[in-house]
Amino acid sequence: QEPEGVGENGGGMEETPVTEPAAENNEEESTSAQGAKIELEKSTTEFSPDEPIMFSPDEPIKVSFESGGVDASGWTIGIYMHMANPQDGALPPIAAMSACPSGTACTEGVVEFHDPSLITFGDEDYIEQWGAWPLYPQFAYDVQLLDENGSAKVYPVPMFAFEQEDEEDY
Repeated sequence: QEPEGVGENGGGMEETPVTEPAAENNEEESTSAQGAKIELEKSTTEFSPDEPIMFSPDEPIKVSFESGGVDASGWTIGIYMHMANPQDGALPPIAAMSACPSGTACTEGVVEFHDPSLITFGDEDYIEQWGAWPLYPQFAYDVQLLDENGSAKVYPVPMFAFEQEDEEDY
């Protein structure tokens, strides 16, 4: 099932907000994030939904986001295997960081994945198998903007991968 606002062609290159239904206990209050967006900050690469943005293993993964004017203090930036669906919070991200520093109210910001002591790892099986940081270089990953329930707020999402060393170097 595709998120709302995604056409038959998968949404193209535009970032289309995913809307959520109104909260059950207060029909007037909407949890939608109209205008929300997420981007990987790497000035040398243009975004393409079909090609990952490449990072060296030593380079921090900088992610900028905008919540569309909604308080994002309970939101996170999550990293998933490419094409994984957060399933409205049922699937935890491999790695995550708070969207807003120390849970303070914010509507935009930049999160930097680099220091493993600041990253929350959600899939312990992945960490046991592949290590902590950087993530395993032979896979591509998606960066998701997640609300306080773990639901994705933006589609399509940016994809990245790590540059691999030549096998001769091992």
